[in-house]
Amino acid sequence: MKSESLLRLRLAGLLLAFGAFAACEDDPTAPETDLLAPRVQNDSIIGLQEPIRVVFDQAVDPQTALDPENFVVVNLCTGLRVPGALRLAGDTLIFSPSTSLPFLTPLAVRIQNILTPLGAALRVPLTFRLRTRNPEVSDVSWATLNSPTNDPGTGINFVNRNVGFLTTITGSVFRTTDGGQTFAARFKDPNLNNTRDIRAVSLDTAYMIGTPNLGTGSFAAFFRTTDSARTFARLYTEGGAQFRALRVYEPAGRKPVMLAFGNSGRLSVWRLDEQTGVTTRFGPVPFTTLAEIAIGNGGDLAPNGVRAVAVGLGPRAGGGAFGVIFTSADSGKSFTRFTGLPRVYPQFLGAGFANNNEAFVMGDTSTVLRVNLATGAVTELGAANGIPQTERDTTSNLTTRYFFRRIAFAPNNPQIGWMTGYLERGNFKRGVILQTRNGGALWTRQAVRGTPDNGLGFPPLGEFLFGDIQSLSNDFAVLTGSDGFVAARKADQVVTTALCSFTP
Repeated sequence: MKSESLLRLRLAGLLLAFGAFAACEDDPTAPETDLLAPRVQNDSIIGLQEPIRVVFDQAVDPQTALDPENFVVVNLCTGLRVPGALRLAGDTLIFSPSTSLPFLTPLAVRIQNILTPLGAALRVPLTFRLRTRNPEVSDVSWATLNSPTNDPGTGINFVNRNVGFLTTITGSVFRTTDGGQTFAARFKDPNLNNTRDIRAVSLDTAYMIGTPNLGTGSFAAFFRTTDSARTFARLYTEGGAQFRALRVYEPAGRKPVMLAFGNSGRLSVWRLDEQTGVTTRFGPVPFTTLAEIAIGNGGDLAPNGVRAVAVGLGPRAGGGAFGVIFTSADSGKSFTRFTGLPRVYPQFLGAGFANNNEAFVMGDTSTVLRVNLATGAVTELGAANGIPQTERDTTSNLTTRYFFRRIAFAPNNPQIGWMTGYLERGNFKRGVILQTRNGGALWTRQAVRGTPDNGLGFPPLGEFLFGDIQSLSNDFAVLTGSDGFVAARKADQVVTTALCSFTP
């Protein structure tokens, strides 16, 4: 009797289970059993605050989709979760970071526990990785040196990779013997200021230009040290003059020849021959025409000491200024006005030779020209050559302008060179470094390792005609600028930023 009752109960259970199964098969309102199939909509590299989008092949339950614990984004540089907000747009689930992420930041994303309105789930959690984009400038080949001062640097020159000299606008001279790791104070004269440039020819001997205080009026002078900048002797002085740039050339078997570019009221160039002790002057540029009322800003002497170029500005009849160039083919003994410019340019701030015949002339508002002094050919460089151009921000209504003043090519490889300057946006200014590896046809921007704003936040290089750059070789270059900024590039290789380089 007990066995029969037990059999009936089992049979009833089987019938009930079958009925339930049959009911599920026949019930059109039963939940779908198809699994969710999500797809990542982003590329593998995203913007710094770009939303992360995941598309589902069917509708999802908003309650599970918008649960923060079901969409987790982790910064793999810090190991911390990225804060953000979730929203659902149709079949797309969107995660928006609350703040901008650093460049080159890898992210790990995990999506889990999301259901459809009928209860279908993910087969397994969706996991994937992304990273934020590269910075605008990825080459951080430059590194800061230990500056000894906050005064604007005006001249820097190394004899070799270890020994170098640094001047400031206030008349101080510093010397390093360890490649710029430390600079020792060597010279300071309270009666000397406006020291613009220094050029060394040996471990002990260097030449400098500056403004001595000799009573009333303005003076400019050449100086020479023969004891590694402990003392300086005045070689030549002229009243009513101002020197802005110095170049030194050593002819074989003779003492150096120096050119100082500046003004004696108007554009002038001084030539001091140490062999003869004779100083001659070109200029001031005469007042014969309005176009020749020129103010000198700088210049350069070719590597072989034959050609020279002096640049500056002349006043426009209706106001403003335009660039002027004067050239020499006799080692700076005489100059003539260069008249081959294809159009009127803003003022020129500096110049530098790439080789014995070709000079780059640089200046206001992204002006960069390549001038062949042998043929007279002029090539204007622009955005296609990598020269940053004027930009206007429609949001802030501010305009960014670029100014270039100094340039230096590697003596052992003139295909490699650097150009320095600064950008100006309202009252905001900072330095700019460009490099070429093909003789000046194409330029790319470089950053300085360890400085703010992803390596671009260093002081201006060339503001108020401060700053200097020198290249000893393709694998050694140094520069200085405002606020005592000093930096060097000590290897001929591109040093690129790596993942997590910009973690705050």
